[in-house]
Amino acid sequence: MKKLRYLLVSLLSIAITFGLGHITAKPAEAASKSGTITATVKVYSSYSTHSKVIGKKSKGNKVSVLASKKGFSQIKFGKKTGWVLTKNIKLQNANDPSCSLKEFNQIRNGMTISQVRAIIGSNGTLTAEASAGGFTSKIYQFKGNTEFSSVAISFMNGKVSAKSQVGLK
Repeated sequence: MKKLRYLLVSLLSIAITFGLGHITAKPAEAASKSGTITATVKVYSSYSTHSKVIGKKSKGNKVSVLASKKGFSQIKFGKKTGWVLTKNIKLQNANDPSCSLKEFNQIRNGMTISQVRAIIGSNGTLTAEASAGGFTSKIYQFKGNTEFSSVAISFMNGKVSAKSQVGLK
């Protein structure tokens, strides 16, 4: 029975994706911005250098910025959030065509949307969503790094279940 439900939701997602149903484009779920850490930084529990240090982020790490306050940016930090100095983050436009073939190849089945966004550096656009029998399927589209390139990633119950790309370099 579970396999039948899974198959039904998968087929529904494919039908929506290829125009056999109605597609409603929605903005990505999170209102966060993507950025890259420019120097190894301490991650604080609050927006002050006097607050507890809860970890660190290394130069080159991609982060999701949730909020900014008093020269600090709140970031996702594992299952929690933390604060880093804003001057150490290079923000990226959420709609930049930033997915390269190298980034695409890092995406694996079972990853979450947050993990995919951290790799690509873009929130993407939710292009299709379907649910039935306890299964939810979502398809996000991301711009590629060349003209006319594109990436589509399917999520089943919040985890990557399929991916495709055209024209990435």
